[in-house]
Amino acid sequence: MKDKQALREVAEKATKGEWWSDVVETDGEYGEGEDRVSGYHSYAVYVGHESLLDMINSTAACIHTEWDHDYHMAWDETAKRNAEFIAAANPATVLALLDENIQLQREKDAIEAVALALRDDMRQVREQLAAAERRKADNQEPAGYHVIKECGKVGCSVATLEEAEKTRDFWNKKWTIRPYFYTAQPASERERIRREHAEWSDATFGDVGPVGPLKHLSKEALEAAADPSDPLEWADMQFLLWDAQRRMGISDEFITRAMIEKLEINKSRQWPEPKDGEPRLHIKEQPAPVVPPAIEPDYEVIKGILPTTNPDEYACCIAADMWNACRADMFQGGQPVSNRDELSSPVIPDGYALVPIVPTEDMVINGFESEPDPHFSDEKVWAEYEALSGCRRAARRAELCWAAMIKAAPKQEGNNG
Repeated sequence: MKDKQALREVAEKATKGEWWSDVVETDGEYGEGEDRVSGYHSYAVYVGHESLLDMINSTAACIHTEWDHDYHMAWDETAKRNAEFIAAANPATVLALLDENIQLQREKDAIEAVALALRDDMRQVREQLAAAERRKADNQEPAGYHVIKECGKVGCSVATLEEAEKTRDFWNKKWTIRPYFYTAQPASERERIRREHAEWSDATFGDVGPVGPLKHLSKEALEAAADPSDPLEWADMQFLLWDAQRRMGISDEFITRAMIEKLEINKSRQWPEPKDGEPRLHIKEQPAPVVPPAIEPDYEVIKGILPTTNPDEYACCIAADMWNACRADMFQGGQPVSNRDELSSPVIPDGYALVPIVPTEDMVINGFESEPDPHFSDEKVWAEYEALSGCRRAARRAELCWAAMIKAAPKQEGNNG
């Protein structure tokens, strides 16, 4: 019976009082043939001194007396337990259990009500904190100033109003100035997101190093540059920086110290004036290139350049050839290799490509991302690369980088004869 109310009604109608069980001795014979004995016993359930339930001839509780060789009486334990249970499960016990169940349900309801009230209170506290942060942002000093072009785009961003006014007056006095503010998200929320991303990254990519996230970062940076207003691209870049930093084992404090040092270095360098609101990427004076000496295919020399490899004679020859070829290109620099190259429309033979002397940003990024990677490369490509020896891997990386950079080079029309 699962209906508690029905069980309560039945218990309330049953005989009141203390229920108990006891053995009943009965005259007569029991059994047949040699097993026939005189006298048998059964159990009865009592209320007070009155018999409530007599279990004589009951298949559930009927007991007979048997004598073993020590003349001890053997009892039917099943019948005894049934009678004891019936006596124990009396109306008073059932009603007490039902009352206890009601009390527990009331306590549960009270706890749930308190939990709901606490949840509402926490929501109100969060809303109040958010409102306080907004008020703080409204009253705080600007984090910097945007210099806005006539078209509405941000020309540049500077730290002080004085710098913004100087920049505007230098380029176009019709440009406008607009302050901007930083409203920092609570550190606890940001750290929670950081932890959740770390757990997801480990479960998805496993125990890998920082190179994969850093290579992927260049792709996300290009996508963010294409649409700086998309917050999801900024989020992806932050996730990748977090992931690479964590996998490298670098703390926030370590990066902060490095940033302090790098800021001083940047301040000491000479930077050109911004063009169209964008800072130049290079300093005014570039150092002259340093050309390394030529090398021979000697094991110790190659081992000194590639300490993590163990090249054989053939690999040493390949490495030396690659080194000396790169050295020759550095000496060649921007000089034409023949009079034909001096023409305004050079003839490009089959198997050659016209590429800029200084690689473009896109060429550099594509060359950097061409290196096989266990997480971003095709499985077949990675398997073939992983099967190579150390020197063979280096040669393969050079081939892939070269091909990717040529493919990404700006396409110019030329006369192929």
